[in-house]
Amino acid sequence: MSEIDSIIQITITRETTTVATASFNIPLILADFTNFSERTRSYTDFDAIAADFNSSSNVYKMAQRLFGQDAARPPSVVIGRRQIDSVDGSIPVVATGRVYTVTINGTPYSYTAAGGNTATQVATGIKTQYNLAPKAGITFTDNLDGTFNVSPAVEGANWSITSNTNVALVNDTPTESWSDALDAVIDDNNEWYALTAEVHTKDEQLELA
Repeated sequence: MSEIDSIIQITITRETTTVATASFNIPLILADFTNFSERTRSYTDFDAIAADFNSSSNVYKMAQRLFGQDAARPPSVVIGRRQIDSVDGSIPVVATGRVYTVTINGTPYSYTAAGGNTATQVATGIKTQYNLAPKAGITFTDNLDGTFNVSPAVEGANWSITSNTNVALVNDTPTESWSDALDAVIDDNNEWYALTAEVHTKDEQLELA
């Protein structure tokens, strides 16, 4: 019977990083908005989303359905934004004593309407408050007709704008495609598995797929 003269010891190591199990049940909501300046935010409960988005927004409605599930409720939801570089604002109704607030990059700018004020005066009042503590890299233009425009000086810059219910904001056309937005989201946060977006056209869905 032959004798084994040597023993070969083989050690196998795995250098690759495994995907966290939790990421397989974390969805991503991709949408057009300016509610926060980061490319993505992660939320573990719906109340936090409701604090950042009003009930009429698509993000709010999609997140409500995701967190409203029972057995399939995700542990967290990632919300990613498509870049918007210009937002138009207006004053729909003027009422004495009503407070009109626009929040830019986290700082609120408010004007309280006085008796006899017009929408033009309210918009100018908000701009006056902004001029007292302007945000670097943000342009606020008063159109002198009760409307205004806010935009970053550099296209593609991180920024945010929201308002209270007394001020109407309308996003201009996004400045990047859905696939470019998705690439930017992936670069910022890739710890998610399923994608849902506020787009329903076939071509755009195929682009994301």
